[in-house]
Parts: sequence; C-alpha cells; structure tokens
Amino acid sequence: EVASSNMLVVENFEASFNLAKSLYGSDTATSKTYQNAKYHSFGFDINETCSPSDSANMSFKDYISGKLNILNYYLGKGDSRDWSELYLRGNFLYNDWQNHEEWRFQKIEDGVYAVNVEVDNKFKFKVYDNKTGTWYNTVDNRCNAEFEYQGDHRNIEVPAGSYTVLFYTETLTVYFVKNK
Repeated sequence: EVASSNMLVVENFEASFNLAKSLYGSDTATSKTYQNAKYHSFGFDINETCSPSDSANMSFKDYISGKLNILNYYLGKGDSRDWSELYLRGNFLYNDWQNHEEWRFQKIEDGVYAVNVEVDNKFKFKVYDNKTGTWYNTVDNRCNAEFEYQGDHRNIEVPAGSYTVLFYTETLTVYFVKNK
C-alpha cells in the first residue's frame, strides 16, 4: 500500500515539496559547512547535488526509483526499472566518456547486464545509465580494482587487457572479469 501511494509519484511529491519549500525554505539554511559532506552546501533542494554513487545528496526521483525497484524485486515483482540504456564510459579508445553502441550493455539474465571491452593501456571507466543520467562506480568486492579520484569523482581503473564488465541491477554494482 505504501509503495502505491500517490506521494511516491515524483510529480506529486514535487508539488508538495515546492509548497513546503516556499513555506520553510528560508529556515533550512545551515550556518556550518560539514567536513564529512566534502564541503558541499546542502540546501532545500529536490535535485541531486552530488552523484548518487557518492553517498551524498541525491534527487528524490533517483532515491524513490531505487527504493521502489528494490522493494519490487524482494516482493517477487521483478526489476521494474528500464535498464535498456546502460553504457560503459571511460577514457579508452575513442570512447572519451561518451555513449557508443559498441559499449552498450546487453541483458544476459534478469538483473545482469554485460559488455566486452579490449584496451591496450590502463583505463578508467564507470557505468552510465543514459535514462536517468546516473553514474555507477561501486565495484563488487570480489574484484581487484583500483580507483582514481578526480575531485569528487571516482573512476574504476584496471590494467590493459580484454574484459567482460557486468552490472548487477539489484545491488547497483560493477563486476569485471579479465578474459583469457
């Protein structure tokens, strides 16, 4: 019953949010900068102020979509989200952090998507959901990955080689295997 509530529909929530913001927005400004928030200034905002994968402030749309997706999965209703536009983006070949059909993930089973990539040099990458504009860079703990940090951005970094990169929609994690 809660999951089907009209308050969880993004447009309905946004209308209530905007009303509350107009009434209380001036009362929510903090006088402090919090170090544990990487010096971000959080405010009365319905939009993301950071990438969802940074465990910081995310949009209501991303938040509720993820929560309802997990709920539906555990209720046995399957994965209700559209994962048809997942791409591997990185600094390899002619990708330059853009979408290319060659690196579009394909569904291999419920909740698992895969793409193959072969590169001659060490490369950095993330998974990008073109439908929501969300980047994913959380790596399954079974993988031996290094990370490159550029400000608040974290990239997965692996040596040259041929890889199969998997994305698990239930856990929103990346798993990769070096091909022989």
